[in-house]
Amino acid sequence: MKKPVKRSVGNKRSTGSSSASASKSAKKATNLTLDARAIAQGERFSEQHGKSLSQLVTDLLYALPTTEHQVVRESLLPVVQRLHGVASGGVADRASYRVHLQRKYGGA
Repeated sequence: MKKPVKRSVGNKRSTGSSSASASKSAKKATNLTLDARAIAQGERFSEQHGKSLSQLVTDLLYALPTTEHQVVRESLLPVVQRLHGVASGGVADRASYRVHLQRKYGGA
């Protein structure tokens, strides 16, 4: 198992574009223990995309779901996500369905 490498993240200014919420919030320096390969991959990616490693970590943390509802919704297939909540607040009992059918098709 490879030894993790300590790298300070959060104390450098971003060189690329940042999200509005990230750029207006206060910055706080912190230390993270990360795998050396993960750091190398992050540094390569950050150079290619004009962002600092700190901004990559910040963007990742902001992308995490904040509620249980988001976790469930994001685990659904895209086609199901589009349908999720379509019928929320509706009444789905037998009596209301019968009323619907009578209005739609007429009858006794």
